[in-house]
Amino acid sequence: MDGTTKLLGISTFARRVGLAPSALRFYDDCRVLRPAWVDGATGYRFYSPAQEAPCRSAAQSARSGTAAG
Repeated sequence: MDGTTKLLGISTFARRVGLAPSALRFYDDCRVLRPAWVDGATGYRFYSPAQEAPCRSAAQSARSGTAAG
């Protein structure tokens, strides 16, 4: 991480995309949507605003029962 990109914590990002943080953790575990950066010391996940559209697409695919990715 170079410090030039504004990253969002999982709760803030989840609110922006209309999902629960647990859904984002599930998507990470399934390798559907990986965080932009994970703090190695705490395990906290951080997301880039550029990930909003792909996240919404993954969520829509999950809701409709189609494969994402």
